[in-house]
Amino acid sequence: MDNPIPPTSIAPTPPVSPVIPSLPPKSSLFPIFFVVLILVLLAATSVFAYQNWQLRQQLNAPTTYAECIKTPGSILQESYPATCITKDGKRSFKQILTDEEKKKLQPPDETTNWKTYTDDDFSLQYPSEWKTNPGTNSFKQGDAISIYTTVQYNAKVSNQNFLLTAAKPVQTTLGLRDWIDRENILTAYTGNEAPKLSKDAILGGEPAVKIEGCGGGCFTFLYTKYNGKIYAVVYPSGGTVPENIQKTFNQILSTFKFIENNPLNSTFSVTLPDPFQLMRSTKNIASYGFDTVEYLVVTNIPTINLKTLRPSTECGNLTAGQFCLNDGKGWGQAKDIADVIVDGIPAKSFYISGGNDNAYHVVQTTQAPVLEFKMFVAGGGLDQRFQNFLATIKFL
Repeated sequence: MDNPIPPTSIAPTPPVSPVIPSLPPKSSLFPIFFVVLILVLLAATSVFAYQNWQLRQQLNAPTTYAECIKTPGSILQESYPATCITKDGKRSFKQILTDEEKKKLQPPDETTNWKTYTDDDFSLQYPSEWKTNPGTNSFKQGDAISIYTTVQYNAKVSNQNFLLTAAKPVQTTLGLRDWIDRENILTAYTGNEAPKLSKDAILGGEPAVKIEGCGGGCFTFLYTKYNGKIYAVVYPSGGTVPENIQKTFNQILSTFKFIENNPLNSTFSVTLPDPFQLMRSTKNIASYGFDTVEYLVVTNIPTINLKTLRPSTECGNLTAGQFCLNDGKGWGQAKDIADVIVDGIPAKSFYISGGNDNAYHVVQTTQAPVLEFKMFVAGGGLDQRFQNFLATIKFL
């Protein structure tokens, strides 16, 4: 019998301890925070310091010419009046002059000793050696003033007059260009070339239309409208006008001024019967009519004196400027001189004749405002229109 083999004894395996990895050492955030804080404080301090420096610069910066020239580093330009520039070049100050010093800078006024023309509508100045010519007829509405100078040439060339003429103003409801077209001004030239029209001119400070053309000589017309009136001037132009004369024309035109008067028609309102319109307006006169004819004249300087009117029996022996009192009954008025009311103001109404079938109906107020209304009535229906006119008067 075989001997049994004893079992092999197995030695127990000792337990293995787990390997635990080592952790890195903890880092502190305090140093980083401290560094950032220091940088922020430094930046804030720098900004504050820069702003403080800017403020000091602004407070110390000059604000006048006198301060600028005393500030170190400022630059003084050689000019008159002088200019001072700050050191940084951002500011400049000009020397302040006295009124007396300013006068020395202005060129001498060549118009100081010139003559002045003035009427109810405008004024202008012209050289004292220039003369006036009352006999000109440059404008259909009449000439207000015509001034001229004579240029003396040599024995072979005749002396020549150079004129500048201003027209009497024309009252109109039309626009400036419409009025020019209605008056056929552009077709009045007889030269070979059509006149040139431009709108780049000025008269009395107002925009004006300039018309240049030749026909019996070359001329320049200026037209403008102001306060319902057309104003115009004309003067020679072109190569035949000496340069010094053209310069004087320009100087005369630069003195043209409108007279700012309250026109008489601004003191009352009225409804105009068709086809009447305002034709003339000054501080003393307002006239109304149509087709270029004045039928009614209103004035604050009465022209008819009741005490000096001739009786109706002498109407056939009148001379120029004389009037006679008409029979009121013949015009439907109970008395030769009747008491009437115009917008609450007492007035006298009467009819007069001036010869040559010139008959007028006159109404004169006897209390303020003292006005005379003189209407031409030698025509069908004109007196009735006058009555309608008076019925709508409202004093302002």
